[in-house]
Amino acid sequence: MTAPQKKTTRHKALIAEDDPTIADQLVSVVSSIGHEPIVVTTLDEELAALEEIDPCYMIQDMQLPPSAGMKETPMSGRTGVRTARDKYPERNAAGHHVFPIFVVTSHGVGNSDFMSEMFEMGISRFISKPIEEKHEEVAKKILEVLERAGCVDHAACIARRAAPRGETGGLLLEILGTTIKKQAAFELGGVAVPVRKQLFVTLVRLVDLRIASGIEGYAKRADLKITSATEVPSRLQTACLEAGLTLPADVMVFQTDRDGRMRLHPSIRLGEVNWQWLRGHADVDVQKIAEARLARAAREAAQGRSGTSAR
Repeated sequence: MTAPQKKTTRHKALIAEDDPTIADQLVSVVSSIGHEPIVVTTLDEELAALEEIDPCYMIQDMQLPPSAGMKETPMSGRTGVRTARDKYPERNAAGHHVFPIFVVTSHGVGNSDFMSEMFEMGISRFISKPIEEKHEEVAKKILEVLERAGCVDHAACIARRAAPRGETGGLLLEILGTTIKKQAAFELGGVAVPVRKQLFVTLVRLVDLRIASGIEGYAKRADLKITSATEVPSRLQTACLEAGLTLPADVMVFQTDRDGRMRLHPSIRLGEVNWQWLRGHADVDVQKIAEARLARAAREAAQGRSGTSAR
């Protein structure tokens, strides 16, 4: 691993690539836009670099050898992506990750399952091999993603490091009591999105779970009363498009674990929820959730008044 020790006023790009030719091409691209390339060739080096260097963005090959002298392991790059995203989960107000991750692959582009998995893990964009004839295209892609992240200037990366973890925030989700064409709607990023009853009920259950358990809680499909974990994000995507809201590919509203359990994606910020309005919803489960939330709020208010009187 080659890592500069001096301070820099340039973006630092961590390039995880064991093929010398491709690594040189990526170094050329990154250098051409004034950024500082840092190349690692094994997974061990990559994980160490993420701890020691604090890069501004990462370019990840999906097949790296675990350590020096070993053969590359298929899809070992998943570990690098997961580690980086766990360390840098923050999104900006528009819902874009402020630490971009690019995946370099000659196999995944066109494979919808692989692409969906990578975006679910939090990557920003794909870079398809070969890249020898696409230097300008790749450079433009990097700059576009940095602009979306709000990190065109290196000072923004410095500010990101200085900010308390989680302060950056993500896409705002609210339930304000909006009805459009007789369908209940929720607000996502300030846009009202009407959805069918079952999807809205699922969303309310997940909002209630977030309030009760924080970002760590997951709900079983049976508790959400859905048959497939994939149907929920698919229906939401359709509803957003119909409402005129196009979510970037790297913005996830829901997250599913290996057991098929679901939660709101940790990057989603929960805003105002109109429980009084939800208490009048047609679904009995939504009514019960709303009534429980209102009752809890009433108890807490009463306890607060009692405490004030005691003082």
